[in-house]
Amino acid sequence: MGIPEGRNFQEKITKAATDAVKGAGRFTKGRDLDDGVDGAEIFTKSHDAIMRTKAAMAHGVHDSDSVIGGWSSDFQRHEVFAPLAYRAKADAEVRKNFTAQNLGSSGAPYGLVPSSGGFGE
Repeated sequence: MGIPEGRNFQEKITKAATDAVKGAGRFTKGRDLDDGVDGAEIFTKSHDAIMRTKAAMAHGVHDSDSVIGGWSSDFQRHEVFAPLAYRAKADAEVRKNFTAQNLGSSGAPYGLVPSSGGFGE
């Protein structure tokens, strides 16, 4: 997808979701969906795709163990993707063992300190 060149990032995401839904019409209706005929379906399904993507991203950030646990062993051992899998596991461990507890006068964290428990405890 690259760096967004449009007016803003949200427009790029919306266009990508809309294009994906239109193309998916080939499998459901045997043709690309059309704005004039299938406008409501395109809107509904592209919005759903955006919301599901955002939810999956949030899930990945907040429950990385279950996401990583769902990866196939073939992916984790693949010569190209093994370093990514290793790095993701290591990053998830760091997030569990450190939490922001030093709050500045504005209430914003300014440092990381070891936590007593897992992430969010």
